[in-house]
Amino acid sequence: MMTFKVGLVGAGAFGIKHLLGFSKNPDCELISIASRTEEHAKIASEKFNIPKVYAGNDSWEKMIDSEKLDVVSICTPNYLHAPIILKAIEKNCHILCEKPIAISHEELEQIEPVLNAKNLIFFTSFQKRYNPIFNLVRSAIDEGILGKITSVRYFFSHYGPYKSWKALSEEKWFFDSEKAGGGVLLDLGVHCIDILQYLLGEYDKVNGINFNTSCINMDDEDNCNVLFRFK
Repeated sequence: MMTFKVGLVGAGAFGIKHLLGFSKNPDCELISIASRTEEHAKIASEKFNIPKVYAGNDSWEKMIDSEKLDVVSICTPNYLHAPIILKAIEKNCHILCEKPIAISHEELEQIEPVLNAKNLIFFTSFQKRYNPIFNLVRSAIDEGILGKITSVRYFFSHYGPYKSWKALSEEKWFFDSEKAGGGVLLDLGVHCIDILQYLLGEYDKVNGINFNTSCINMDDEDNCNVLFRFK
């Protein structure tokens, strides 16, 4: 069986989570890591025995150009996702990317045609679909155990990366609209939408409201209420 050579971009909190997963997969070999912060990259490389370390703002580009990788795992700030994706596609690498894939329609329009032209696997981190609890709920719905579903409420929140999971980045990009690409709907709401579609199928009407309570110093919404009508 083929062993996939993996290079990771971003040695922060979520990068460590990706490395932990790859390290447990016998079909994957961690080849290299790239990070803007050399200290973070070295700590991760020592913990997971990764032979190659690339550091600096252009580290991801150097790594993808230099290494013969099968998979690129992307755990960087949001605004770097699209350029790294495009470079990985150029080098014919399969991609695992933290959401969002991009922070604008223009970036998505750049990615879609070049990705469709290649026979590559592209996966973004909607990992909640693999949570045993949601799998159990879906089975109960499919088997009719819960009867007719007339209403579902999904509540999801956190205090941001610097409190909730002790993000390592010193850039504080998460609350910067131009770098993050959006607020709570983009960050957490996409997980809610994905799980509701996984459980209930497609929706045909949507309404909602975004607002900012100013409890966190950020440009975009820190609260969002969305109502879906499922088919």
